[in-house]
Order: sequence, then structure tokens, then C-alpha cells
Amino acid sequence: MTLSSRRILLVDDDEISRLVAAEILTHLGATVDLAAVPDDAMRLVGENRYDLIMLDLFMPNVNGIDLAGIMIALDGSLTEKITLLTAGGPDGSSPVPATRLRVFSKPLQADEVLDFLAAAASEERYDVEAPAENPEYPEIDGIDIPIGIRNFMGLEQSYVATLRAFPEYSRKLLDDLTLNAAKSNTRECRRLAHSLKGSSAMIGALDIHALAKQIESSCTQSPAPGRSADLLQRLEALIHRTNHSIDACITRQHRLFRES
Repeated sequence: MTLSSRRILLVDDDEISRLVAAEILTHLGATVDLAAVPDDAMRLVGENRYDLIMLDLFMPNVNGIDLAGIMIALDGSLTEKITLLTAGGPDGSSPVPATRLRVFSKPLQADEVLDFLAAAASEERYDVEAPAENPEYPEIDGIDIPIGIRNFMGLEQSYVATLRAFPEYSRKLLDDLTLNAAKSNTRECRRLAHSLKGSSAMIGALDIHALAKQIESSCTQSPAPGRSADLLQRLEALIHRTNHSIDACITRQHRLFRES
């Protein structure tokens, strides 16, 4: 099967996560509607009929499981169409309470989505062709470009567009994280760190991913005084170095950026 006749609703408050998942699903042929907040998601569900609804687990105010419950209460037929998206918990597992909902991990894997829809429709699916390796990618400090491009199913232009957006995105997220840490808002700090953990993994920023994972865990475990500040300082330095390397690569106009 392909996704050419499928309509999918993707609900995620994180800009990078929405962009990556939407690019993958659109590449597979689906029509994708996007929502960043629950109110928009509920409006779209009321206006359209979806073959699949993907809800981020960690969103502000209403999490994915609660939003799924609201949708199902209004339309019981959505039970088999709603799935959850998560970057995993601080320990690497998916922190999902007992639920019958299917859980997809970030970065989104096309094979898993195709298997899920094929099983629901009792259809056979086609295998997704693995992207070819390209040894001519530039060196960007802190980013494994081949891993990032594989996460984008080999879609170089989509990957580079996301990479271009990452410096501004990461700086804003860091500012929000620092502000909420100063206010001891551990719940919001955890959510923001979780978002950065998922988005950085998607583009292959493995060092930022690992540090964001530590910060998420720190928010969960009530760290010793000074530990959160130290982690945030390390994150700030790492983001600055990575973003500087991205900007330098764009300035040098490597083939990857010229063709995007």
C-alpha cells in the first residue's frame, strides 16, 4: 500500500518534530494536516475525516493521552485511528501509562506507519527504499549528517531546510528552558528538554540529544543544587558551537546547501 489516499492529522507542539514527521508522511503520499495546540486539533477533527491521528505525548496543558480521550469521547470510531508520538522518557523508554493506543517513537519510522495502516486495512504494503549513503556530506560540529538524512528517508532538501531552522529554534528553546529553570518550573523544563531531545535526534545532533536527555532526567529526579545550572551552561555552549558550525557551513555554500 501507499499513503496516496490517506489523510493524516499530526498534532505536536514542537516545530521541528512537526516538520520532520510531515515531510516523511507527505513523501509517502499522504495528505497531512498539522496542529500545534489541542484546540486546533479538535477543530480539524470536527471538520475532516482522518485515516490516522498522531498525537505527541508531551504537550503543554493537555498531553496526548488526555487529548485522545477527549477525541474518543466525542467519536468512538477514532479509537483505532489514534496513535501517540514520543521521543521516549529520560531513561530511554517510552513513559506511557497503560493504554491501548499504538505508540510511535521519534524520529518517525515510515515502515512502522505503513505496517500500522496496512494491518488496519488488511492490505499489503510496499517496502520503503533505504536512502543511499553519500560520502560527500560536509563536516558540521556536533551533527551526524548521514544519520539525520536517514531519519528524513534520504530527503536532503527537507533535511537541510530543517537544519537551517535549527539555530533559531534551539536558541529560543534554550531561552525558554533557562527562564523556566530560574522559576523552578520543573514540569515545563522537562517538557522543553524532551522536545529538544527529540528534535536534536532527528537532525543527528547526538551530543545535544544526550545532554537534553540528562536535563530531562534532572528535572524528573529533583537534582542537587547547582546541577541544573551546570547542565544548562553546558547545553548553551554546545548549542552555540553547533549553531556556529551550521552557519559556517551555510556561508561556505557546500553543495548540500546550494541545492536546497
